[in-house]
Amino acid sequence: MEALVEQPDTAEKQKSFDPLASIHLLRYDLDHYGEVLPETRQRVCDEELSYLVEGIDKAACTSFLIKRDGDDLVYFSQSTWRPYMGALLTGLGIARNEAEKDPRRQFLADRAVDDLRHGYELLAMQPGEQKVWHSPYAHSEEAQYGEEFIKDCGMNPQRKMGFLYQAVCQHDGSILLKSQTVDRSDDDAFQAVNQAAAADPQINMEAMVDIYDEHLQEKFGDHFFAGRRESKKNENAWDEIHNHRDLIEFHLNKLEAIASQAIAGAELENVTKRHLYGVWASFKKRLSGESISHTSVNYSYASHLYDPELHHMLEVEVRQNFKEFVSRGEVLVGCGGAIRIVNSENDVMDADASDVHTVIFGGSDSDRYGSLTFKCPAGHHNRRPRGVLLTKCQTSNCKAKVTC
Repeated sequence: MEALVEQPDTAEKQKSFDPLASIHLLRYDLDHYGEVLPETRQRVCDEELSYLVEGIDKAACTSFLIKRDGDDLVYFSQSTWRPYMGALLTGLGIARNEAEKDPRRQFLADRAVDDLRHGYELLAMQPGEQKVWHSPYAHSEEAQYGEEFIKDCGMNPQRKMGFLYQAVCQHDGSILLKSQTVDRSDDDAFQAVNQAAAADPQINMEAMVDIYDEHLQEKFGDHFFAGRRESKKNENAWDEIHNHRDLIEFHLNKLEAIASQAIAGAELENVTKRHLYGVWASFKKRLSGESISHTSVNYSYASHLYDPELHHMLEVEVRQNFKEFVSRGEVLVGCGGAIRIVNSENDVMDADASDVHTVIFGGSDSDRYGSLTFKCPAGHHNRRPRGVLLTKCQTSNCKAKVTC
């Protein structure tokens, strides 16, 4: 998963989404301080919503603040402010270790080097200065190694998603970092943005997106926003999610309540997943217009403990949406061990959280035969056309037979 804005320690969360990551952060505060610090709650909120927004098939623009502490940039982790550059160095080390184990991942190590370079440039920024850059989709790596590998690396093959970044140094030296998704990652369009930024050092994100889209319009003769034909001007999934403050605050409160319980192991994981998947399903229904918010109250951290009646209504909404999801009988993984959600939630609990996220938000890469991507007996990655079964591995010179 490539975060909408690179969080300093996401490199440590390698391939799969960890449904217990927020629980661990909240428990740290509860164990050490007897309460959850406001900064920790905000960080959990940002990370939970950043992952949620990746499932929404819309453009998204997010903003996060990296603070200045003397000569260092810092981010909030485990109830303290930690050096941003140290986290980037850790991420580079992890990426290089992964590349040693799997040489196909060398491009991720190269990107981690770029992240570190950008980090040093952010560190050197002065108030009033700004920096822009981009992160393209890995077209060549997908062509060489296949979509399944690219998905494992945290990228979106369906949207060929890249990112535009804008960092602005505030008056106090902190860095406001904006990130905009752009579909149909196009090197020439990115280059046009870079040229415009070089000519106008104060260019804003809206102008950058316009330039990117103008290039695609010249290339394809169609209307685009953030590289998407079907999107409206200034569409932002991040803002749409934040319109549902009742569900956001309920989600955070419930995570904190779970973190405070004396449970561990499989019980903790199941309780968390049941809540998390219900929240995902609820956001999916709300954003698709199938249900609406229970309240328009503008919550703040200080007032997040809202009334019991509203809490009960949200509890029912989330629980019902989880049960509805379970009852649909979706295919999570196919061909050689298909996991189907049938008469109970056991299959959901056993499935990878990232796969559940994909299915809930309508990006299921499967059809009536199961998964569209799979490995042959020799371990080669394959992808079959929708509605078509294959009889042999598609990798050149591989004679392995398949029935997927």
